[in-house]
Amino acid sequence: MDSALISILRSKLAAEIVRHDQELATRLRQIRHEMVASGGHSSTKTVVLTTEVYANGVGELGRKVWAVAKACMETAHLSYEDELPAKIKAVIYDGFPSGDHDLGEVNQAISKMSNAAMHEPMVKRYEEARALAVGELDAEIELFALNLKNRPAMHQGGIHIINSNIGAFQTGANSTANVTLTIETTHKRDLVDALDKLRQALTHDAQKGVVEAIEALGYVEDSVEEILKDSPKASKVKASLTMLGQAIVGTVSLAANAMPAYELTKVAAKTIGIDLP
Repeated sequence: MDSALISILRSKLAAEIVRHDQELATRLRQIRHEMVASGGHSSTKTVVLTTEVYANGVGELGRKVWAVAKACMETAHLSYEDELPAKIKAVIYDGFPSGDHDLGEVNQAISKMSNAAMHEPMVKRYEEARALAVGELDAEIELFALNLKNRPAMHQGGIHIINSNIGAFQTGANSTANVTLTIETTHKRDLVDALDKLRQALTHDAQKGVVEAIEALGYVEDSVEEILKDSPKASKVKASLTMLGQAIVGTVSLAANAMPAYELTKVAAKTIGIDLP
């Protein structure tokens, strides 16, 4: 992970955290106004509700920053290195709420109640939620790095298809045919170019944390990776392109933004014998 990508990641994650904090502040104001209106501003309910906003918020933030980080790294075609998990964690946790977060609104509510005994269980509730969020982030980061590490080993050579006409042979009593594609250079370039345009169309929504866009970007990356191999597997190319098509066609918001680029991809895919939805 080079310094340029780290800088971009820090910038995007900082912006996401600012947006999250603004959303959190809005929720806290709503609780405060509702409690004042009901005459229960200095009440146990206020403390509990406020704590839940912080506790639920840290989990939401974990999912949001991972979605942003993953989209950036996939768009940048990140390669595996042994230090990758540690580097990703260092960037993500740099701006993530710390374990000793002061829970400002909670402290204020407890202070107004003159009930210091409530502070410890409320802080414990938040710290447990934060620990869970960090655990989920760690697992996602490790899985992402493991996937990058194993990708080259997941693709084996196979049997040749001439002019993209599907066909295979196998040898040995228990052999399984492993069909590959021979794609003309022009067709390969057209398909990769179309997928690159589709990637650009999806990136904006992915950076905003739209799950469907992030998933679609993954299918784009898988497709390009397989197509550019010397002996791309027909089944993998078709599967990744088909899942990509289903993800876009099946999501209204993605279809609206990505359809022009997707139509180009459909045309290019057809030249190698693959019909997309």
